[in-house]
Amino acid sequence: MSTRSLVFLLLLFGLSVHGKLLQAAPDILSLFSHATKSTGQKRWQMSGTADGSSFHTVTMAITNVPNAIARCEAMTVAIHTPGAQTFGKHLSLDEVHSNFVNTEATEKVESWLKKRGVSFKKRGDFVRITAPIRRIQQLFNAKFHVFRMMSTGQSIMRTPNYTLPTEIADSVDFVTNMVSFPPKLTAIAHDPPREEKRQSQQPGVTPALLSTFYNSEHPPHTLRNLRTVPLGQLIHPLATQAIFGALGQSFSPGDLNLFQYIYGVFLHPIDWIVGRNSPSTCRQKADDCIEASLDVQYILSISQGANTGFWSITTDSKDPFYDWIIEIARQPSPPLVHSISYGGIESDEPVENVLRFNTEACKLGLRGITIVVASGDDGVAGYNARNDYSKCGFTPEFPASCPYILSVGATQGPESGSIEVSQSSDIGGQITTGGGFSNAYSRPTWQAAAVGEFLNRHDSPFGLYNRNGRGYPDVAIMGHNYETIVGGKRKLLSGTSASAPVMAGMLTLINSRRLSLGKGPLGFVNPALYHLAQTSQITPFRDILSGNNHCTAGANDNKLVCCAEGFDAGRGWDPLTGLGSVDYYLLSTQLAAL
Repeated sequence: MSTRSLVFLLLLFGLSVHGKLLQAAPDILSLFSHATKSTGQKRWQMSGTADGSSFHTVTMAITNVPNAIARCEAMTVAIHTPGAQTFGKHLSLDEVHSNFVNTEATEKVESWLKKRGVSFKKRGDFVRITAPIRRIQQLFNAKFHVFRMMSTGQSIMRTPNYTLPTEIADSVDFVTNMVSFPPKLTAIAHDPPREEKRQSQQPGVTPALLSTFYNSEHPPHTLRNLRTVPLGQLIHPLATQAIFGALGQSFSPGDLNLFQYIYGVFLHPIDWIVGRNSPSTCRQKADDCIEASLDVQYILSISQGANTGFWSITTDSKDPFYDWIIEIARQPSPPLVHSISYGGIESDEPVENVLRFNTEACKLGLRGITIVVASGDDGVAGYNARNDYSKCGFTPEFPASCPYILSVGATQGPESGSIEVSQSSDIGGQITTGGGFSNAYSRPTWQAAAVGEFLNRHDSPFGLYNRNGRGYPDVAIMGHNYETIVGGKRKLLSGTSASAPVMAGMLTLINSRRLSLGKGPLGFVNPALYHLAQTSQITPFRDILSGNNHCTAGANDNKLVCCAEGFDAGRGWDPLTGLGSVDYYLLSTQLAAL
């Protein structure tokens, strides 16, 4: 963007900044983006001026030390690249803070707030304020209006711009919940409508099939004899994991128990819950429990007996991913593996949130934390293209496109006795594995060779995807027709949201194996996976050679949207199934040996 264009935008939105101009510019540019091309603001209509007595919460993102993401990437490569002298030497929370927290900036912001009598809560590198709108308007020279979502009547408060005073302008990257509109977030599991009799006759994925096909340990049919075994002998007590929950999704402990009994899985409950969970909902409104039930049942069907939590973000959250990572980052000992089966459109997210999320995910990796994310269910086009050919194109998903998470795509075939292929709705898969190239993140060094080989074999069709972007997914797992218990009834659910918790459970088992050997957890596992793909004499990855991701999710009928844009599966890494699906035994053995 030219200087003249930037000045025009700032004048257009009436920005008045007495401090560092570019500190407020990202939010102004986000407003411009939402106002002109994002589906985000189009869903909201201004309905009046905000009531000054209404309470509102904003979060100030304190500026990290200079070149924080570059420093974090260098440290990550050193800690997570096999063969490096510092491999596996993860940092504590205090050590991460000492490397990245800008103490001077934090003190300036806290002092500024205290002088004005403003109460706040510190969340690591973030400061959260809850106050009446009139007070927030005074602090940031803002003018809030009420906006309502036309389809649901939900309301939020937003301002066209805000000002950061000179004394803290260099200390704050941005303030959330001010300008940018909430992105549309979706749970990825699919339960297409079909007759119950027809559904009951279809073959499905079970814990036994996953164990057999992926060469896992502790096959479920043997676990009936293990129910009296002390947990410490089944899995290391420090090999912890958690499920991300949002959009009001709940699970029923009764459904989990019934699932484990029916499928011969070690009987073990969810150990702890952060946030809301309403088990009774699962019988009254099964759709509100589909995603959470799938997630908890299948992560525990793999990493059986592991200490497992359900971390639910309130439905009031305007950006669940951002709120989640802020809370995780401030925990002294968060779970080692996290599974996320939700996603949004990368371009709908505020630019500053996307970049800061990446930095926080990188810092979590330095502490030995692994984040596993479903790659999406609508091929390259994203969910906006369902039933709408005009929305076809290359539309990356977030947070699946983030470099510092493990992105997991989906396959199908083994559940019906066929070969494993890339999952696609045009061959009856009900969803199409998400994948592509980020427009927000550049390609990281650890996948440069693998993705480079793919690009050398493929021209950029239509010139519409970013050949320099982070390629995703990284790996893939079966995602079609998972047998799940919801409200006491069997359902067949599909999606990369099934693939993600299964992969997460495998990584927890590998963490357990490493911890039992006196080694550290995997942490940010991507560099190790790509290293194994390039160097292992016997690869732990099963290359998926058939399939495409041109279509969105949906039934294979005349209403299914299949776009011209998309990719086809091929040898090596591809933006459908990444490096491929996995042989758990080989993967576990090779990662444990590092």
